[in-house]
Amino acid sequence: MDLRPLDYGFWAAGTILELLCLIWIRRRGLHRQLPWFTVYLGLVLTADLAAWWLWHRVGYTDPLTFYLHWSFEALLLVARALVIAELCRDTLAAYAGIWKLSRLFLLATATVLVLIAVGNAWGARDALPTFIYTAQHGLEMAAVGIILVLLAVCHYYRVPVRPVTLWIAYGIGFYASVQIALLTALQVWGNESIPAFSSIRAASYLLALGTWLAAVVRARVEHVPGPVLLPAGIYEQTTPQVNEQLQKLNARLLEILRG
Repeated sequence: MDLRPLDYGFWAAGTILELLCLIWIRRRGLHRQLPWFTVYLGLVLTADLAAWWLWHRVGYTDPLTFYLHWSFEALLLVARALVIAELCRDTLAAYAGIWKLSRLFLLATATVLVLIAVGNAWGARDALPTFIYTAQHGLEMAAVGIILVLLAVCHYYRVPVRPVTLWIAYGIGFYASVQIALLTALQVWGNESIPAFSSIRAASYLLALGTWLAAVVRARVEHVPGPVLLPAGIYEQTTPQVNEQLQKLNARLLEILRG
């Protein structure tokens, strides 16, 4: 299986953008506020460099390449799931009841995805690839749903979201949507469409990386204030009814979770 010049171009561009993202994350101090997103980008960069070395020095069909490839895929799968949870925490942590319920929902979603993946891989000839492919597909679908719900809740209740968090969520949601579309189309058109789909996937990832890079370059390290931190005068003049609804919901959720 030979790589096309276009593949090398995608590979090089992705590696450069990942490195730039990590540099700017460090410069802005975002590695302290978004540690799992930082870890995820570091793992992707490491996986890209390792794949380049394995492809040219070891060979695509070598067992070492197989095990390292799927090991990195498993690590990236876990890291991507943690990034999604981190975005929710970064946005909702100021509301203890809502965030506690959100954590339970995220944990339940992860458990269901793992059980489905285990069920599909059980007894399969290629159990590890089957498990990871199934988990990846499920995670992409869950990512789109979770991000849409998160953004809808923030919009309805006017929960402040940091721009860097918002644009990272946009990038993840966009890339996940493309992945879902490609996996679905692959089942229809079969393996003959793999080269074209691979290019679309790589291009969509570069767009997501570009979105993340722009977000971290423009980011400023700051803490998003919750409604209780607003001065009383501003609080009364802006949107008291919305904040009151949010506080009631937060209190009610705490009562339910404690009871």
